[in-house]
Amino acid sequence: MLKKVFVLDIFGRTYDWVEKYIDNCNTLEKYGWHWIIATDQAIKGRGNVKVLPMDIKALEYLIREKLGVVCDIKAKMNVDGRAVGEFHPAFGIIFADYIQDYEFWGYTNIDVVYGRLDHFCSDEFLQDLDIFGNDRDKDIGKINGRLVGRDGCCDQMNGIFSLLRNSFEVNHLFEKIHDWKKILSGNVYTALDELMFTPVVLDARDSGKLKVEFRGWREGDRYWAEHQPKPKIKMLEDGTLINTIRNEEIMMFHFAGCKRWCV
Repeated sequence: MLKKVFVLDIFGRTYDWVEKYIDNCNTLEKYGWHWIIATDQAIKGRGNVKVLPMDIKALEYLIREKLGVVCDIKAKMNVDGRAVGEFHPAFGIIFADYIQDYEFWGYTNIDVVYGRLDHFCSDEFLQDLDIFGNDRDKDIGKINGRLVGRDGCCDQMNGIFSLLRNSFEVNHLFEKIHDWKKILSGNVYTALDELMFTPVVLDARDSGKLKVEFRGWREGDRYWAEHQPKPKIKMLEDGTLINTIRNEEIMMFHFAGCKRWCV
C-alpha cells in the first residue's frame, strides 16, 4: 500500500470543526492516508493525524534553513490570510525530515470533508504518477499564455488537494518558477501554489519529464450553485461521501462558503 501524507498548515486561528476534521481523516488511515498538521494552535493529533507544534517564527526559521529564503510571514498574512499557501509547492523540502517515509505528500485545506479517497486516488491510479492536481473547473482565463477553463480545459494545481511524488525531481520542481526566492521572500500574495506552480508542472508533463494527471474530483459550496445555501451532501457509514441531488459519490467537499462542518 502506498503511504500518502498531507502537510496541513494552521496558523493564527483554530476552527470549531477541527476535531470532526481529524475524525474524518482517521477513517482513511487504513487506506494509507496520513496528515501532519503544522500549527501554533492547541490541537492534539491522534491516529493518522500528527501535530507538529510550531509558531510562525519557527516556520520562518525552517524556511530559511531549507530554502535559504528569509521571509516575514506575518507581514505576508496581513496582505492575504492564505500567505502560507505560497510555500505549499516547497513543502516537500521544507518538511522533508517529517515526510521521508511516504511515497506521496500533498497539501490541502482545513475546510474540507473527505470521502473515500481510495475510490478515486487509488494506489493503482497513483502508482505511475508523479503529480496529481485536483482542478479542472476554474473560470476560463490564461496562465502564462496557456488557455484554461471549464469542461476539461483547465489543468491546474489546486491548493485544496494536490499530491506529489516524494522524489528529488518533483520536490525541487517549484525552483523552476521564475524569481521564486524573490516571490517567497516578498510580502505580496501571488497564489504561487496555483497560478505560478501550474505552468512548470504543465511544462514537465508536456516535455515527458513527469507523469501528471488532473481531475475535477471535488465539489464545494462556493462555485456550485446546487450546494447553496446549504450543502447537499451526506456521508454513509463506510465513509463514502454522496451528492444527494444526483445520488452520486464524490471524493471531497470544500465548504469554503458556509465555513461549518456539513455532514
